[in-house]
Amino acid sequence: IPATRLSLPGGRVFEPNTIEQFPEDGEASADALLGRLFDTELGIFNGLYVELAIDRLHRELVGDRAKLNGLRESLGLARGCARSICFEVIAPGSPRPFVDQFESSDTSRTVRYGMGVETNDIHFNTEQPLYAGALSSGTQGTLLWIYALVLKMVDHYGLPEYGSEDWYGNPIILLIDEIENHLHPTWQRRVIPALLDSFPGLQIFATTHSPLVVAGLKKGQVHLLRRDGPPTTYPDDIVGWTADEILRDRELMGVEDPTDDETAKAARDLRELRNEGPRDDPDAEAERQERMLELRQRVDRDLLAGGPWKRQREQFEQDFADVLQKYRQSRDLGQENG
Repeated sequence: IPATRLSLPGGRVFEPNTIEQFPEDGEASADALLGRLFDTELGIFNGLYVELAIDRLHRELVGDRAKLNGLRESLGLARGCARSICFEVIAPGSPRPFVDQFESSDTSRTVRYGMGVETNDIHFNTEQPLYAGALSSGTQGTLLWIYALVLKMVDHYGLPEYGSEDWYGNPIILLIDEIENHLHPTWQRRVIPALLDSFPGLQIFATTHSPLVVAGLKKGQVHLLRRDGPPTTYPDDIVGWTADEILRDRELMGVEDPTDDETAKAARDLRELRNEGPRDDPDAEAERQERMLELRQRVDRDLLAGGPWKRQREQFEQDFADVLQKYRQSRDLGQENG
């Protein structure tokens, strides 16, 4: 799955038939459409071909109830996995067709198989699900590339039997660039666990710049790629780490000051002045001390003004005050007994 991912058109598309938007694909088989999901020359994953392939599969399997049930089973697996990542948006339930209705001299409609999504927070039409093309890039993109993963399984292993769980454990290798693309931070944290839970036979090779994707991985699972040296394998578990700790770690992300650029620059300047040591000239040293005080006040003000740092500082001060008070009380009690 390349990092550049083209999704479905947004909103309702008032055209007689999706496939007619692509004349060269109008009669293409599902196998041919699956082969066009990935444009290897441009490095693009094209979500439109996911819709076309699902539509074509439904049309090719008309009349074969067993195979249609197997197709619905596989699509249900994909949708369930996507919901595990984006459950704030995608509501429970099986994939449903989305039907576009058109007002014209002769009434016509387009059935978008598998592209109907019931949502938890958006209801444009209470009588039918929302078209997947109207979803956010993160939700839509996640749904489409997981559909693509399952369609590739169908292409390789055939359709699952309805109700069979063995098919989900088939070996799969997923290579995906920037797996966190368009995902909210909470979704980034769920994406790998959700995939491994839904596809027991899955092996993932994913690139990422997100500390929340890396968090929770075990020793030997994180490989570091650098422009100025050979790749290395991180030697420790990253379980229980915070995003800030992962960002600061020199081997992992190497973001020394994970804050805004201006505050980070002030922190770097402060460290440089400290490392220089005292200057021989008294006036120059006074100027250095004054500049250090100014930078220290700015860094402390910006880093400790709010958020978790402020809460941690306040909690520390409260805990320290409580311990000091107990110490004084015990000391006073000891003096009285003496």
